[in-house]
Amino acid sequence: MGKEAAGSSAFRGRKLPNKMAAKKTPAKKTPTKMKRQLQNSRDLIETPAIPPYEEDGGRPSWDETFMNIVAELARRSHCMHHKVGCLFVDSNHRIICCGYNGPSTKYPHCDDPRVGCQKNAGKACWGLHAEDNARRYVDGRLIEALQGAILYCSLMPCTQCIKNVAAEGVVKVVYADVYNRVPKPGEQNQQTISDFEAAIWLAQQARIEVWQYDYQTKTTKRIA
Repeated sequence: MGKEAAGSSAFRGRKLPNKMAAKKTPAKKTPTKMKRQLQNSRDLIETPAIPPYEEDGGRPSWDETFMNIVAELARRSHCMHHKVGCLFVDSNHRIICCGYNGPSTKYPHCDDPRVGCQKNAGKACWGLHAEDNARRYVDGRLIEALQGAILYCSLMPCTQCIKNVAAEGVVKVVYADVYNRVPKPGEQNQQTISDFEAAIWLAQQARIEVWQYDYQTKTTKRIA
């Protein structure tokens, strides 16, 4: 007993190791503090959302923005009959690709006086349509890149271009002017309807919305 008493007295005044130290119990939150935290949480939940910003009309609409870009692209064309620009836009108003009509890099420009327009000479046209030129710069598969896209263009697409973009998933076309194909000298038109009417009909069959943009009023109206 004497040794045990002496041994236990040896630990008096010493700090216990961490393993042996008594665990501290967390301080209890006072009711006042808990109420304050609860009220702060309620304030965060009940704070009304900021209402959407209503534009004052100072900024151009998306249609105006993209059709202005189309007009600038059309100025790059070397075609002697139609100067056409176009761009494809996704559902988030991001430009996928753009282009303008004219011959590819392997052919001379149509407005080069040393060469001239081949169609006027009764030969095959060297030019590509704006839609064709734009689609050639799409990354990946066309049917994936243009799925759900909107086509903005100077002229209503021709029948062949409408069929192409319909197959690739375009859902809407916005154009400014009517497209009329330029015939070769002496060529007789055997169509019972115009190229424009045929293109509109093809768009309707593919469930593509067709809208016309007016540069004067900066508005669009649905055609089909």
